[in-house]
Amino acid sequence: MMELLMRYGAEVPAVVKWAQAYYFERYDGAEFLLENGMNLNIMTCQRVTILHNIAQNGDIEKAGLLIRYGADLNAVDGIYHSTPMGFAARWGQVEMVAFLMAQGADIHQAGAPWATPLEWARKKQYPEIERLLTRR
Repeated sequence: MMELLMRYGAEVPAVVKWAQAYYFERYDGAEFLLENGMNLNIMTCQRVTILHNIAQNGDIEKAGLLIRYGADLNAVDGIYHSTPMGFAARWGQVEMVAFLMAQGADIHQAGAPWATPLEWARKKQYPEIERLLTRR
C-alpha cells in the first residue's frame, strides 16, 4: 500500500506530531520509507525528531536504521533543549546512551546548560548513565 501511495505522489510531511508511531511502528515499513526518500529528520512543531522519540523509547534497532541513513545525532529539540542522547538520558535508557555515544553523538551538545545528557542523568537520578557520560 505504501508503495502504491508513493507512486501516486504521497509524501511524508516535513512536520508531523507522531512520526515514530505513524511511520516507524514497524521496522520494515520504516526502512521502506527511508529507502524511498523520506526525510529522516522530520520533526514535530517543537523540533522533536524521530530519533529523539526512538532514543527516548530505547529502540536501538530503529535508532541504528535512522543513523545508517544519516539522521542528525545532535539535533536539539525545542522543548527540553536536548539531543536524542539527552532524551535517552532523561528517560533512563542506559543502552541507548551507550549506543549513541558509540555512534559519535556529542555528549555535551544541548540548547541550554541544564539540558545536557549528563545534567538529565543527574536530575533524574540515573547513576549508571552519569558514570557512562563522565567516563567519556
